[in-house]
Amino acid sequence: MARRTLILALLLLSPACIPADAAPRCGVPHKPPCPTTTPRPTTTLPTPPAPSKRIAVLLINFADDLRQPWTPAFIDSLYDGPPTSVSDFYNRSIGLTVSADVFGWFTIATTTAQCPSSQNALSDQADAAAIAAGVDLSLYTNRQYFWPANAVSGCRSGGQQPGTRSWVAMPTSCNQATGICAARTIPAHEFGHNLGYAHASAWNCAGVVLSTSCVHSEYGDSFDVMGSGYGLLSNLNRLRFGAIPSTQVVDVTNATITVTPLNNPTSLVYRIPYGSDFIYIENRAERTVYENGPGTWNGGMLLFRVGPDYTVQTLGAWPGSHLLDGSPESNTNPGARGLPVGASFTTPTGVTITNLSFDGVNNTVQVASP
Repeated sequence: MARRTLILALLLLSPACIPADAAPRCGVPHKPPCPTTTPRPTTTLPTPPAPSKRIAVLLINFADDLRQPWTPAFIDSLYDGPPTSVSDFYNRSIGLTVSADVFGWFTIATTTAQCPSSQNALSDQADAAAIAAGVDLSLYTNRQYFWPANAVSGCRSGGQQPGTRSWVAMPTSCNQATGICAARTIPAHEFGHNLGYAHASAWNCAGVVLSTSCVHSEYGDSFDVMGSGYGLLSNLNRLRFGAIPSTQVVDVTNATITVTPLNNPTSLVYRIPYGSDFIYIENRAERTVYENGPGTWNGGMLLFRVGPDYTVQTLGAWPGSHLLDGSPESNTNPGARGLPVGASFTTPTGVTITNLSFDGVNNTVQVASP
């Protein structure tokens, strides 16, 4: 319970994730035992967000920084364009319809030096400028304030968690001429905070997959947009939104199971009780456009995340999760996070988990509890 409280405290103190009413500031295979799995009983989930969201994207200049490195049409393509847009991402991940309209540029009175402590004020100024230009902001569920990143410490991206406002300080390396924009993850990440998502973190456990002395890495999950990458939302985050029925959740203690791909809508979500939390098992073998696909990870990609029950909320927001490193003896390459075929690890509670095989699509996994 103390560890869980610490994780929640870290997430609540994260500067990019704040409640809506706070001043915003922007982680030897053995003979299997008899299978025993427990289907998760139907659970009353928190009311999911509305089935559609509409974002007003307001392009702003500071009083001392009048750069306009992108056209509104280019910014619109980051939100409503083809795959890798915010709209496509959330539709694929959780079936949420997201649309956006881009307005501006608007020059506000706030300076870049004032930005770190004035994000609510600069948002109010941008709103006023948009309304004066004839924009009806009441038509939108969310507002995202977008500017070219600058050198002022603290004048950075962030989002209310949950809430309706978020801020995007886009690096100018986002190149309109070439269309190459690695930082296109930022709008989707910050909008995710508005939906209630915390950071997707990781645990680095000093040469083992899981121990009682792991080190927290705030943005360490490179397979989830709420971490350091642009990967589709994890099964845990999909469950939280209600995108996966609770009837597809199966608690496992002793069993040999077949783990089917995350992108299969009928896939069961297996999880292993771990103290007051759970270890969620995820098959990420398929590489979509969000994982530099299409294709399949060579040898598959069997991931494990530690997180609370998916119904748990704190101040209206969902606490984060921790991706485990299935190959701790290798380097920190994100592709090495999966548990290799033939490998196993034992949790501090004595549960041994083994990746028995991968057939090109599915993993066969053995879970053995003491």
